Amino acid sequence: MIALAIAAAVLGVAALCFVRLAAGPTLYDRALAAHAIAVRCAFVMALLGATPGLGHAHLMQAALLILVADFVMVAAASKFLRHRTFQTRLAHEQDGA
Repeated sequence: MIALAIAAAVLGVAALCFVRLAAGPTLYDRALAAHAIAVRCAFVMALLGATPGLGHAHLMQAALLILVADFVMVAAASKFLRHRTFQTRLAHEQDGA
């Protein structure tokens, strides 16, 4: 019962992150909000997967998969937002020369 209350509270915070995702003033804010939503959803899945009586082993694996995919997404998005390209700096400089 406590796990369900914690999960509801975390999902409430994730709902606030959806507001930031929609109304974020910059792309960095939107990327941060998307990351926060993914982490909170993975936390809820792991919490429900570890709860006796409610637990399903596949929820833990799905939570880990979401976290790994989120890490790759955040790394790619932050690189693109900073450099405006996915190319390495050396390859980018050779194209201009």
